[in-house]
Amino acid sequence: EKEQLEAQSLRDNRLEIVGHTTTGFLHDLNNLLQIFVAGPEVLRKCLEDHFDTVPTEAMRILSTMESTGKRGAEMCRQLQAFVRGANGVTRKAVAPEYLLTELGALLRNSFPKNIRLTFETAPGTADVQCNTTQIIQLLVNLAVNARDAMAGGDGELYVTAQNAKLSVYGR
Repeated sequence: EKEQLEAQSLRDNRLEIVGHTTTGFLHDLNNLLQIFVAGPEVLRKCLEDHFDTVPTEAMRILSTMESTGKRGAEMCRQLQAFVRGANGVTRKAVAPEYLLTELGALLRNSFPKNIRLTFETAPGTADVQCNTTQIIQLLVNLAVNARDAMAGGDGELYVTAQNAKLSVYGR
């Protein structure tokens, strides 16, 4: 029993050290991500001041950098809250169009061109109560799994959002 208590005490101490180290790491990582949050706005302004027309592709890349930086910073905040013992889960009403737009931006920059991507939201689709970062991570993981399952690397990934009525079997 004494050995078990000592072993548990050592595990608790290790977890506390890992928690402190993780919190410091996440703080530093969040600071590094701020260049992706603030930088695109500065670059947009600079480009608009120096060029008559800014290529749409450049503006799209800057928007993707900004939204990715914000998502990364949100992930850091959630993990910090978890390490500190707080809930860290914030839910809010999010338009499905926003979720699919963000997903599309991430996938178009990382998926091969021979995979056609289609995103659609059915008219009247209700907002989703969710943690935006977690839902987008989930959708990206599902999309990557779908991409990996495409034989030969060619195919189409079709993602749609629509209202659905769920029922429990037998009721």
